[in-house]
Amino acid sequence: HEFGARCMQAIGKIMLGDDLSKNQAADMLSGVVMANLRDFCMHDLNTTYSRALMGGIIGMLRNPNIKEKVSDALADLVPILVKHVEECSMVDVPHCVKLLANLTETEVNAKEAAT
Repeated sequence: HEFGARCMQAIGKIMLGDDLSKNQAADMLSGVVMANLRDFCMHDLNTTYSRALMGGIIGMLRNPNIKEKVSDALADLVPILVKHVEECSMVDVPHCVKLLANLTETEVNAKEAAT
């Protein structure tokens, strides 16, 4: 149980390592995690698995030591989340709104969300 959450915590711990580790973890986020969330946006973001991924990302974004790297790695997710939130009922997307709020704390992502 909670395997997805533990995986996300492991990625967060890897991001706290040296530059090579940070880059590898960022590649995992932008490649694997973002690809999964993109697929969920096409179908259903309101699943246990997608919420675990988003919760893990939010946890990483709350760590000031890796926040910018995580935000950069997931910048392409911002317009996808904005579109999903606009198209769905707010009752169905509170976890998306929370992730979007955390992702847009960086200036680049905030500008992307505003366009």
